[in-house]
Amino acid sequence: MESEGFTETFREISKKQLFDIMQECPDKKIDAKMSFLERKIIELTKCPDSDLAKLKHTLSRFKYDYKQKWTSANYKQERFLKNNEEWLKETLKFAIWSKEKAGRPTIEFAESSDRSKRRKTKGLREKVSAEELTYAAQMSQRAEGNKDVSKIIKNITLTPTRATKFRKKTMGNPT
Repeated sequence: MESEGFTETFREISKKQLFDIMQECPDKKIDAKMSFLERKIIELTKCPDSDLAKLKHTLSRFKYDYKQKWTSANYKQERFLKNNEEWLKETLKFAIWSKEKAGRPTIEFAESSDRSKRRKTKGLREKVSAEELTYAAQMSQRAEGNKDVSKIIKNITLTPTRATKFRKKTMGNPT
């Protein structure tokens, strides 16, 4: 099932695990423990606000049965666990939501076209000077073990005319 860009998978949680979560609550009141459990399950499942009613509905029967069984055990944990062994082994099925990215999948920068590379680096180019970018490129190449490339970048950027001379010698004289 899908809801507002979320995808659902399911996870079964035993009633004993739900009980254990409630025991983590420092408050002794049963309503506080139930609220605590609800918050923990919302966190665990990453439930979006639009589906909270569905999650609360899944928990409602557990809450009702738990209150009945807890009362009949005279609010004693040991007695509750002993009298309800089979019930605690049962599981509830909860949806686990995850945000799914819409649109086309992204590809690696190196595999992108020149136009995509320009678009992806636009923000960087607007915020950082050309001098800083070339120095960063030089240091990145050196860090990756490409010392010759690093030296060429440094040499080309020493004066404005060096790049033109380099281009003419290595690429001929394209206009």
